[in-house]
Amino acid sequence: DTENEINLLRYEVEKCTDGRSFIKFTEKTARGNSSNTYAATDDKPVNGINYYRLKIIDKDGSYRYSIILKADFTQKYMVSILPNPAHDYIIINGADKFKRVQLLDLNGKVVHQFTRSSNNRYSITGLPQGVYLLQLINDDERQVEKIVIQ
Repeated sequence: DTENEINLLRYEVEKCTDGRSFIKFTEKTARGNSSNTYAATDDKPVNGINYYRLKIIDKDGSYRYSIILKADFTQKYMVSILPNPAHDYIIINGADKFKRVQLLDLNGKVVHQFTRSSNNRYSITGLPQGVYLLQLINDDERQVEKIVIQ
């Protein structure tokens, strides 16, 4: 969320995977008014630590950086979701260690809370088509997988 975008030209989202060099992977044009919300999705995070920051560019060419955010994409469990894209149901293999299964939209809002299934089959009938994040949760860990519902 932004507060004031007077004189702002754009935001560039930068990513670092080697601990040294940031590269731009997307940009968003500033809308020029207050209270805007922007979102960006990294479709190709590397396994392990990924760092992100914003390069905030003014119309006069000057710029500043946001704080750096760290995201750990280390996969401790081999989880697979079949079929993907899905229509009526999904089967989650490798999720036995997780206590809760949630479906989130791309803004991180929980749109469906699944009841744990002993056969790892979950109904998605009635959910709108689109790209979602499937979040698997236990006491001290979370794993997120992308899923497409058609």
